[in-house]
Amino acid sequence: MRWALVDRTANRVGTTPGVDAVATKSILVGLPSDSHTEFLQMLQEACADGLPRRLTITHSTNPMLVVDILPLKLEQVTDRPALVILYDASEFDKSRDRISKLARRNEAILRCSMDGFFVVDADCRFLEVNEAFCRMTGYSVDELMRMRITDLEVN
Repeated sequence: MRWALVDRTANRVGTTPGVDAVATKSILVGLPSDSHTEFLQMLQEACADGLPRRLTITHSTNPMLVVDILPLKLEQVTDRPALVILYDASEFDKSRDRISKLARRNEAILRCSMDGFFVVDADCRFLEVNEAFCRMTGYSVDELMRMRITDLEVN
């Protein structure tokens, strides 16, 4: 896997000491030459509108490659930088399987936990709760999913 933080022209933005990042030019080298134009166009669009893009490339001489373009959410910035990640599909499949196994394990742990557990978003809305938390608050999962943590009263 290779990644870079870039602007819409594929120039690297900033540096972080000790972090293994590469310039986007190195990512372009990893792509078949007939995909460069499509990649750069998608990068420009993502930086302009702030929506993520995925480019999947199948090439006869290379394994299938996946490029994720993830624009950063910055207020009042119309030309935002983006995180570009390049990986081959086999690496993606292995990671997805590993993450899926971890997610199933974590769900089982939280489902059986006697401790209340919840996850909230930046607006303090519940994203996830377990049954123990429901019992502690007296609300059902459905009710909590429509609430913010600030809606709960401390007794």
